[in-house]
Formats: sequence, structure tokens, C-alpha cells
Amino acid sequence: MEIIFRGAQKTDAPQIALLHAENWRKTYRGILLDEFLDGDIFENRKNLWEQRLTRPPANQFICAAFEHQKLAGFVCVFGENDPKWGSLIDNLHVAEASRGHGIGKKLMKNAANWVNENYPKNGFYLWVYEKNASARRFYENLGAATPEMIVKENPGGGSANSIRCVWAKGASFE
Repeated sequence: MEIIFRGAQKTDAPQIALLHAENWRKTYRGILLDEFLDGDIFENRKNLWEQRLTRPPANQFICAAFEHQKLAGFVCVFGENDPKWGSLIDNLHVAEASRGHGIGKKLMKNAANWVNENYPKNGFYLWVYEKNASARRFYENLGAATPEMIVKENPGGGSANSIRCVWAKGASFE
């Protein structure tokens, strides 16, 4: 299986939005509101990714993984998003058919390399839903510390417990 990792491009927005919407529908049932998940979530995500890929802020990094020209996963990072915690990994998604092949870890490694090169003063962090046990295990296996849990507002309404996962500066996932 040959996976190609590259910076995301404007033309990738529909594939990224579709993967994002599909993963939310499968993974976040019972966390996000059913009305939101059953609605036009693809259009919601497409608008987000078109904006991010058309007018990217200077501190944004999006790496996409492709297998046979089909999107297998992506990661989106915002450098120096928080003065205490550092850079924010805002999204990490791997297609269901591509899981178990190390793509998520390689995307995290690409994100860490970008953060370490461009924003080396601090580490990085992400938020994961408390109920998302498989993602929590994945991040813990990558050495994440979990210093806090808060209730966060969800896209589409409602709220849920979210855990902050943190990695110190210089983390690399070798």
C-alpha cells in the first residue's frame, strides 16, 4: 500500500469535507445531535474546507494522505493557537477503510514536524470527546498527557465532555 502525503490543495476540499462528514456521522452518533448529523453536514463541512483552503491563515497547515489518488486521511493544525498549550491540532481524520495502516500516526508525525519547525516554543494539543474511546486510546498511545476535561459546545448545538490531549515541545512520534 503506497500512501502519498502532501499539503492539501483547494481542489481537495470536497474529498476532505466528505471524509470529515462521514467520520462525524459514524463516530459522533450520541455525541453530536442526530438532527445535525442527519442533516446536510457535508455542505457544512464543505463550506469550512473551501474557506480554509481558499483563504488559509498564515499559521495553518493541512496535510493530506492519498492512496491511489483517493483521500485516506488528513490533519489540520493551527500554529501557536494558545499561549500556554501551543499549536492546535484541529482535525485528524482517517478513512475507515484506511485505518490500521499507520496513516493517523504518520499524519500526526507530519503535524509535529511542521509545529517543531515553525512554532518550536511550545508543544501542541487537541480536544477529543470523552466518549470517543478509540481516539482517546490512539492519542494516549502517542504519549498524550490529559490535563483537563471541560464541557464544550458542539457544532450543530448541544455540548459534550471534551478532554485536552497535550504533547510537549519537540514531540515527534518516531
